[in-house]
Amino acid sequence: SNELINEAVRIDPLNPFADAATGWHHFFGGRYETAQDFLLSAYELSPDNVLHQFFKALILFYNNREDEACKFITDEVDESNINIWVRTTLLKKYCIEKDYEKMASIMEPDVVEQVQIDMQYSYHVSTFYAYAGDKESSLLWLNNAIDRGVINYPLLNEIDPMLKILYEEEKFKQ
Repeated sequence: SNELINEAVRIDPLNPFADAATGWHHFFGGRYETAQDFLLSAYELSPDNVLHQFFKALILFYNNREDEACKFITDEVDESNINIWVRTTLLKKYCIEKDYEKMASIMEPDVVEQVQIDMQYSYHVSTFYAYAGDKESSLLWLNNAIDRGVINYPLLNEIDPMLKILYEEEKFKQ
């Protein structure tokens, strides 16, 4: 809740997770410009943290700064790291670039398995595929996210600009 986030920031204002949690709160409410300040601050406080790298690239992406997101990923994200946050960050870059071959190569069976068990990863992967124009993959991942517990229907049905490509799809309406 907002009160808990505010209390965490009051207690430990230099903890990057306090800024990150505030940013996530705004992000999942569709307030991408407001989320940007907090998520970028979290990254600045902990630039080697792969979670903060993911969300920095994500918030640049959502604020129509795709070129900056790709440059950041290229320059700052260690592609040799097999962490799931790194893999999904790279997927985001390949989707922005609409590099379908690299998108397919990053989604190796172990990555797919890790993404499938988590509602948040599944949601983000759905939005990446939607951005790349792959409606079928986007819908599959979105259905998995919902099956795993994503219930923020205003975000899915009205707010998230990446998912708008799906709104007229019959499978989306179901």
